Amino acid sequence: MKISIIISNYNKAKFLKKCLDSCISQNFKSFEIILVDDNSTDASKTILKKYKKKIKLLEINKNFKNFTPARRQFYALKKGFNASKGKIICLLDSDDFFFKKKLKNINYIFKKKKINFLINNFVGYRSNNQKVYFKEKKKFYLGSIWPNNFQTSALSFKRDFFTKFIKITKGDNYKYLEIDAKLVIFAHFYYNSLHRTHLFLSYWRLNSVELSTITKKFTINWFIKRKEAFEYVKFIMEKKNKKFIPSLDYYITTIINKIISFL
Repeated sequence: MKISIIISNYNKAKFLKKCLDSCISQNFKSFEIILVDDNSTDASKTILKKYKKKIKLLEINKNFKNFTPARRQFYALKKGFNASKGKIICLLDSDDFFFKKKLKNINYIFKKKKINFLINNFVGYRSNNQKVYFKEKKKFYLGSIWPNNFQTSALSFKRDFFTKFIKITKGDNYKYLEIDAKLVIFAHFYYNSLHRTHLFLSYWRLNSVELSTITKKFTINWFIKRKEAFEYVKFIMEKKNKKFIPSLDYYITTIINKIISFL
């Protein structure tokens, strides 16, 4: 099956070469690389010119410049998807990179297991070459809450899955909730199909100063994002006529957001 790698980029010139080279050097032949640039102001465009024969380059509408990073990422990946042709989609942040065997393994898993959505294990990568291996954490939750331990560059899915996701999900309704969280919630609560592989297939850069979508824990925006996550879980569960079961986390998040609304 043909695979489309969709990359969103904003001012990640420092990491673009490693990111793109990891895609081009895959030991799998049937794939395309689509990069959507969010009007970068650094050296990104200069670097991307060197890859113009190997990638499809798109730019996001400048009218989105006042959107939050999460909303801009949503529209960037949606634009990339609309220009793609692959039956399988692999997402990649432009400061991250793939193992050489990523696409070959992804293609094999999707063919063998007949699945819609997949999370691979990933390696945290620091600038000093220190590595941290992230695996699924086995947790027990009381109430309706999203799965744990996922990251954009570790997500792959079928084309039909994302088409359904776009049709149902309203991107404008969530200012801070990133697309990786929405995709995982959608896979888990709408399709009941959250598959993982034990294979380590992608690297996640941990200390990139350009990471703009990460929200620091226990800040106002962090609690707002958690509220949006619960709202999205409820929204998806309603679409499937499932009952939302409030958790202690949900009640705490709701109370804190009410306090925030009075600030």
